Amino acid sequence: MPLTLAMALRTPLRATPARSTLTPLLRRHLSTPPPAPEASSSKSSSGPSATALFYRQLVPSMIACLSIGSIVYYALELTHSILDREVVVRELEEKVATLEGEVERLRVTGGASAAGSAEEKLFDGGKSWWKVW
Repeated sequence: MPLTLAMALRTPLRATPARSTLTPLLRRHLSTPPPAPEASSSKSSSGPSATALFYRQLVPSMIACLSIGSIVYYALELTHSILDREVVVRELEEKVATLEGEVERLRVTGGASAAGSAEEKLFDGGKSWWKVW
């Protein structure tokens, strides 16, 4: 009989059995056949679960609501910005008209003398026109 590695490793110092104690457990675990496919597929043959059906009905309607809501929001935002721009333009036109009227009034009444008198008031009295000094 030829000498194998397993036989060569068996020495009188090593008194452990040749088979491990886990081997019967592994052999028993591996020897059990898997369950029959009919037993596991009985649940799937009845159809999808109630949760799957719920989400299949809910998600498309949620997507529609989200898209409609986004469209309405952006339409309102655009309308707000357009109306706000019109209000700002109207206010600026009123301010420009007021300033043009004031310039025209100063031209007619002699605005140079009015501006000169304002400068004379600032420098009168020997004080600086700066408030801090």
